[in-house]
Amino acid sequence: MKKYFLALAACVILAGCAMAAPVELTGTLGTEFVYRPNEDLEGTTSVQLGLESQLGSALKGVFGYRYNRSDDSVSDWTENLGYLDWDSSLYAYVESTGSLWEGAPPMKMTMGSVDVKYSPFVAWFGYDTKYHDFPEWEYYNVNGVTFDGIKLGTIDVLAFYIFDKDWLEDPYQGNTGGVNFKGNFDDIVLDATFVKAGEPVAYDIAASVAPVQELDLSGRFISDGVEDAGWYKFAVDYKGLPNWRLNASYRDFTAPILETYPYSDTTPPVVDGKFVIPNPLDLNRGLEGMTLEAATQYAGYDFSGQYDYALRTTQFTAAKDDWSAKLKLSQNQDQDEVQSLVVLRGRTVSDVALLKGVQLEGVAEFGKRAAYGGSATYVAPIGLNVAAEYYSDDLEDDNAFGWHQEQGLAVSCSYQIDF
Repeated sequence: MKKYFLALAACVILAGCAMAAPVELTGTLGTEFVYRPNEDLEGTTSVQLGLESQLGSALKGVFGYRYNRSDDSVSDWTENLGYLDWDSSLYAYVESTGSLWEGAPPMKMTMGSVDVKYSPFVAWFGYDTKYHDFPEWEYYNVNGVTFDGIKLGTIDVLAFYIFDKDWLEDPYQGNTGGVNFKGNFDDIVLDATFVKAGEPVAYDIAASVAPVQELDLSGRFISDGVEDAGWYKFAVDYKGLPNWRLNASYRDFTAPILETYPYSDTTPPVVDGKFVIPNPLDLNRGLEGMTLEAATQYAGYDFSGQYDYALRTTQFTAAKDDWSAKLKLSQNQDQDEVQSLVVLRGRTVSDVALLKGVQLEGVAEFGKRAAYGGSATYVAPIGLNVAAEYYSDDLEDDNAFGWHQEQGLAVSCSYQIDF
């Protein structure tokens, strides 16, 4: 019952004070239709509504409702109404800013539904964080208390405590608490997160130092607190050569950690049909080796090169303004054959007939086969967003992000209101 207490208290406080304080409706409402040849028309509606009340100069109460799962439709709304539980469409919290005692510096305290994003490896969760289990996602209403803005000299401190002991499984028993330290400690730039769930203490510690102006040294150490081994990365960044930036790093993410850890970022390469940069766990897990990078500018052009031993890839890129050209060489670890891929990209904004400000993007790839395509996006004065895209063949992912652009034609119309 403890995990319901703070969220229930937030509802009671907000409801009791709403009569005496102004209440503002906030949220988003959006609809999108997608057409693809030889397929049924797809339609998606999303909604998130919130009531926000400024209960005092330093006290705010929020109560909200939103879609809980990616596969919900309008007819599913009533199925998710209910308690402020871990698997809930409702969220509520009270946020207060002030001091814990007279003379202490002010800080912000949140009680009820909390959202924590200290580290994508060990502390990434909350009522407003999507948990992805591809191809679907859902929200978890995490109840607890957070503290923001605590000062320890030059270090900023964040802290949380959540009631999750009935939800977690072995070896994570008991409620979970965590703390984040961020700031300058003498000449060291520190960003350290510690999370304790039962006995294990997981951590993500990143630190950097510049012994001289042209040289930056950095390191990162990650552990789930269960396995003896962990992940680490060391990097050297040198800017002593005019108009050049050189970087060398070594990473080892081969240890079997964070495989069932519940509070890591789970963002996949595609979210709601859009390409995004996925979470760093999936980008690095299982990789070991050195990476070398160099970048410079000449005659208004940006040139860069990279060698990644873990991925067995070497790439060179030239870019200027809104276009780029990339040559990527890759080698399978089990084969001696080197494969090449040339990628050309460009984008611009132009008027097309009566349509003003159309965003045009194009791409062409030359590898095992040639493929090309592009998209056009237009936002009408009434707010309607229209996008059309066509690709002659499936496009390869030259960024190692796990993206996969399928061939064919797709036309979408969407409308979103933020209030």
